[in-house]
Amino acid sequence: MTIATPCRRCGQEFEPGHEAILAGVWRLCPTCRDADRPPSAACVVVWNNRADYWAVVVPACPLCGKTHHHGGGVDPRRVDLGYRSAHCWDRTDSYELVETPASSEARARLRAERTRKAVA
Repeated sequence: MTIATPCRRCGQEFEPGHEAILAGVWRLCPTCRDADRPPSAACVVVWNNRADYWAVVVPACPLCGKTHHHGGGVDPRRVDLGYRSAHCWDRTDSYELVETPASSEARARLRAERTRKAVA
C-alpha cells in the first residue's frame, strides 16, 4: 500500500517512483524544488598573493546588480565555491557562486606558468 504525499508547496501528488524525493527533507515536487534553488552568480576567482587566499568577485549580483566580494579558501590548489549569503544590504538571500569560463581559463594558464617556472 502506498500513501499519497502531496508537495508541501503546491499540493501536487508525487508520481509513482519518486520515493527518493519523498525521502528528502523538503518534500517538494520537482517543479517547486527547482524554483526553490537560489540563483547562480557568475564570479571571477583570483589568487591574492599578499594575503594567500582566493578572492572571489561577483561583478553583478543576481539579486541587486552590485559587485560583491567573497573569500574562496586558502588552499592554492583548489577554490571553495558553492552557496554564499548575498552581501546586499537590504537582503538575506543567497546565491550559488559559478566561476566564469574566462576566469577558469586564466587560472589554468597561471597554474601552467607556475609549473613551468618551478621546473626551470
